[in-house]
Amino acid sequence: MSAGVAAAAFAPVAAEAGWRHRGGGGKAGAIAAAGVLGVIAGAAIASSAARAEEEPECVIEKRRVETPSGRVYIKKVRVCE
Repeated sequence: MSAGVAAAAFAPVAAEAGWRHRGGGGKAGAIAAAGVLGVIAGAAIASSAARAEEEPECVIEKRRVETPSGRVYIKKVRVCE
């Protein structure tokens, strides 16, 4: 019985909500969504550009390294400017 009472209580709300949306046909929601997506995309681009400026440029260089026993080998070293 309680499920029937709950369904009866929410039924008018669902019907009224559907009625409001059927007659609208407005583009305000789509325009607002496009604006929000534009802001998010702009923030992502600005964030990636800021990170690119903060990170130094690094290159990999090959260097000769000698062990204590006298063996020489080439080691790749990351050098950042």
